[in-house]
Amino acid sequence: MKLAILLPGVVPDMRWIQAYARADRVILDDHTPWSRKSRVHRYQIRTPQGTQWLNVPVVKSDGKGLRETRMDGSQRWAKDHMRTLAMNYRNSLFFDFLEAEIEDALLQAEAQTNVVDASMMSLQLILKLLGLPKKWTWASEQDGWTSDPDALAVRLGADAVLLEHNSRHYQRQPITTPIVEMPHPEYRQHFGGFYPECGILDYLFAKGPGFSIDQQ
Repeated sequence: MKLAILLPGVVPDMRWIQAYARADRVILDDHTPWSRKSRVHRYQIRTPQGTQWLNVPVVKSDGKGLRETRMDGSQRWAKDHMRTLAMNYRNSLFFDFLEAEIEDALLQAEAQTNVVDASMMSLQLILKLLGLPKKWTWASEQDGWTSDPDALAVRLGADAVLLEHNSRHYQRQPITTPIVEMPHPEYRQHFGGFYPECGILDYLFAKGPGFSIDQQ
């Protein structure tokens, strides 16, 4: 059994989606403290020059878990994100088709009090567009939850763990349980060349709804 331990994110990247799709069981960790290095509150997009980070404003949480990490309600970021997305993706094949739904999801995310609820507003739409089922449970609702991935794997009967890519700065790494490595698949992006690690919106604007990348 493959166990994915992932952090919720407003716009997850391709490796996050791959981990979610490949896992037999997914736990979204809402106990881990917010880290500025995580992708919970930020995502990359393609630009003519390469990539750009878009950030969702949160209030510094002083070590509190993600469930207690509040959004910065003084900032209206959703429209700014949509303007930046339109500037860079307006001519992508599926931007016009998806624009209204994505804008609505981001506006709903902006209206939330904490970062976990905000991430759910966009994540549910993203999974629906990709045709992936809801199959997560929250760490806060998990009996016997522990941040130790080895102990959690033993407790749940998992023989392999999937974590966020390059997450060693903010996510506890297993020592004895094998990690499933996920090479980043390539697809044709709107601008020339290929830059990995973009948020999944980059894939959706280029390829449209559905998840056709080989998940094995």
